[in-house]
Amino acid sequence: MKSEWKPMLRDTYYTISMDSEYTYTTQEVTWCGDDADYMRLKLGLVYRTYDECLANLDADWSMLTGHIIVGDEE
Repeated sequence: MKSEWKPMLRDTYYTISMDSEYTYTTQEVTWCGDDADYMRLKLGLVYRTYDECLANLDADWSMLTGHIIVGDEE
C-alpha cells in the first residue's frame, strides 16, 4: 500500500528512476519543493523509505510506461 506521506523541505525521499534504455531503479532525492517534486508526489511516486519504493517499483514502472511486468521479465 502506498503512503500518503509528503516530505518537508530538505527531507530525503525515494522514487523511481529510468534511463534511456527504459531500465528502472530507485533514486534517492532531496525534497526542494520544485515542479519535479510535486509531479512525483501527484503521481504517487514519493516514498519515505527505500524499501517502500522498492516494493512499488514494478507497479510504478507499469503505471508510467503501460508495460506490465511478468515474473523476472522487464
